[in-house]
Amino acid sequence: PLAEITAHPDSSTVLIAAVPRSLEEGDYTVRWRIVGDDGHPVAGEYGFQIITPPQEDLPPGGSGASEPTPSEGDLRSSDSSSDLAQPEGDVGKNLPVGSLTYILVRWVNFAGILGVLGAVAFGLLVLPLAGLKVGRRVGSLTKSIPGKVGVISSAIVLLAAGARLISQRAAVFGTGAAMNLGQDSGALISTPWGAGWVIQILAGAAALVGFRMVGSRPRTGWGLALLGALSLSLTPALSGHAMSAEGTGLLPVLADTLHVIGAGGWIGSLFVLLLSAALSTSDEDSEDIRLFDLVGAFSPIALFFAAVLLVTGLFGAWIHLEGFSTLWTTDYGRVFLVKMAFLAPVFAIGAYNALRVRPALGAGEGGTRFRWSAGIELGVASLVLLVTSILVATPEPLHGN
Repeated sequence: PLAEITAHPDSSTVLIAAVPRSLEEGDYTVRWRIVGDDGHPVAGEYGFQIITPPQEDLPPGGSGASEPTPSEGDLRSSDSSSDLAQPEGDVGKNLPVGSLTYILVRWVNFAGILGVLGAVAFGLLVLPLAGLKVGRRVGSLTKSIPGKVGVISSAIVLLAAGARLISQRAAVFGTGAAMNLGQDSGALISTPWGAGWVIQILAGAAALVGFRMVGSRPRTGWGLALLGALSLSLTPALSGHAMSAEGTGLLPVLADTLHVIGAGGWIGSLFVLLLSAALSTSDEDSEDIRLFDLVGAFSPIALFFAAVLLVTGLFGAWIHLEGFSTLWTTDYGRVFLVKMAFLAPVFAIGAYNALRVRPALGAGEGGTRFRWSAGIELGVASLVLLVTSILVATPEPLHGN
């Protein structure tokens, strides 16, 4: 084992670790693993060779064993690194960030965040706009649904945070150290990934408390829920490719945050709307607002958030892809194309609901058709979320892929 690792005093990218004993002549391999700016483990290896000079070349009183550090001429290295590299030995037991387990953890985490954002968007935007348009109060059943969805989604976010910590420890320190949360956790928390994880815990707790308060103290409850939701929208950027983008400042982080808000405001609130439609007993219920009015209020809001999602997604692609050809020549580009292929039907179904299904609801028909089409839209969107969980673990072309 090496001595304690320290940072080079004149460089932010160089680490120093002393060899505690003299090295004999031979070939050596150094395997390393660090946590990148985007929170992904980065691993690699390089080799070097120590050659003992002939006796006649040694200085007086010298010996080959007294100079264990190889000179520039003796060092023969073949450095290689990858976001998903799995060197042999102990490091090879680490959980790959592209594994099915880690992908599912990210998928559940994203779903929880979108649920919180959707509940806030529906409760603070869709319901007030629907009531304002028709001059009619929102019934207690529909009014309570966003809060209930928010409570469940906040709980999912907190549970997912625990799963993320265990998975990240398994990825960085190995599966054997995954559950030993007291060991080396400070090394994770000190990274941008760790900052995002802490924010997720605090924001998820704030949102949970807020959603539970909306029934008795709506102003305070919705305020806490909104604060928690906006804070949660920042966390994916702190553990994604936005942190490793170079030369663009904080724009990638801002774009990723708005991208998450756009997804939550559209897809998350669609889930709340679909749940409201499933629980409503009649479109003409005198004690509640009609489904037609809810869809009418939802449509312009969803259109706005969908536009935010599209613009920020294209901006992210421009940042993370080297050129147009990388869409089909790199793993990152191909996964991005798969995401676009799934996202296109989501936009198409949304347009169909707005242009064809909503007018039928105004005539007192189409309730069942809306539930089916909105359910399909939500199902395809969940697949987009799954592909996104794969995309964020795929090395960018700018990082050697």
